[in-house]
Amino acid sequence: MAMHVAVKGISSHQRPAWMKYRKTKLEQREQKEEAFEAVVALLQETELQQEHEVDSAKRDEFRRRRQEMEDTSSAPGERR
Repeated sequence: MAMHVAVKGISSHQRPAWMKYRKTKLEQREQKEEAFEAVVALLQETELQQEHEVDSAKRDEFRRRRQEMEDTSSAPGERR
C-alpha cells in the first residue's frame, strides 16, 4: 500500500466532508442575511404606518413595536 501525503490542498477522502461543511456555512449565512432583510423591511413598514397614522394611541403602539424590533435585532454579541 502506497503512502499518500497531500502536498497541496486536501486529499480526495477529505473533500466530501469539506464541501458539506462549506455548503452548510453558506446556507447559514444566506439565512441570516434573509432574516436581517426581513427585519429591515418590517421596520420600514412600521415606520410608514406610524407616519400615516392619525390616531395617537396607534402611533404610539407602532413606535413601541418598532423600538422592540430594533432592540431585538441588535442584540449584544451578534455579528451582522
